[in-house]
Amino acid sequence: MYKERPALSPERELYLKAIRRRRRGVLAARLAILFLFFAFWELAARYGLIDPFIMSQPSRILAAIADLYRQGELFTHIGISC
Repeated sequence: MYKERPALSPERELYLKAIRRRRRGVLAARLAILFLFFAFWELAARYGLIDPFIMSQPSRILAAIADLYRQGELFTHIGISC
């Protein structure tokens, strides 16, 4: 059977709101770090700070994945790699 939840105290609501706000902040920070990582990688390869032949760059990797998908070979290559 369905039971109703008891009403929360104002202090508990503020606490839960603070937890949700903190979780959103942590998620935003994680996404920003991930974005900055890929941006730095792309720029480092583009401007020769790292060798793009060895480390490639995110834009070229995404282009290769898109080409393999269009050709219908992506999942074959994934299966072989696994």
